[in-house]
Amino acid sequence: MVDFAQKPNTRAESKAISSEVEQPRASGGLSRPITRRNFIVWYLAGLLTATLVAIVMPLLVFIYPPEGTAKKKNLPVTLQTPIDKIANGDAVKVEAPKDTGFVMIDGGGDNAPGKIAFAAYAVKDTAGKLSVFAVNCSHLGCSVSLSAADKLFKCPCHGSQFHLNGDVAHGPAAYPLSHLGWKQGANPTQILVQGIQLGGIV
Repeated sequence: MVDFAQKPNTRAESKAISSEVEQPRASGGLSRPITRRNFIVWYLAGLLTATLVAIVMPLLVFIYPPEGTAKKKNLPVTLQTPIDKIANGDAVKVEAPKDTGFVMIDGGGDNAPGKIAFAAYAVKDTAGKLSVFAVNCSHLGCSVSLSAADKLFKCPCHGSQFHLNGDVAHGPAAYPLSHLGWKQGANPTQILVQGIQLGGIV
């Protein structure tokens, strides 16, 4: 009768048995099976990733138009009041032409160089120097409006206020309004504001 509980008689036999037991693991014979649960998790993760890409990519194209569709150019805009008739300490609002946007050349907070504004204010300071500011509040991007009586730009969303030179007069905004690049147009009622052609994105 064979005694299956009998231990190997020699160290060589013991080593041989141990080698036979560990061989499948060392040779890679054992692999982790793909369970139904793992498959469902991987499928849902892939589906979620594809959905996010489909939603986010069009928004990125709108915020940062690709080089092929964003052509930098000087945008002609018409002032309601000729430059030489704008009083010192006064401002005139202008809108970007259709399918275009003004490009900010500086900024902080929600604004930054290269971001787009769709309206602006042409402002004459008390010394008669004309500057053009993006309409975007530097706090969270709402459009500011001119309070002619107070000589301030006021944000209707959170109460920020700016002096006519763009500096912050009242928070929560912590940064001034963003400047726009500009130059004189063909006549006193026209200025050329630096912007881009959005290629029908807007």
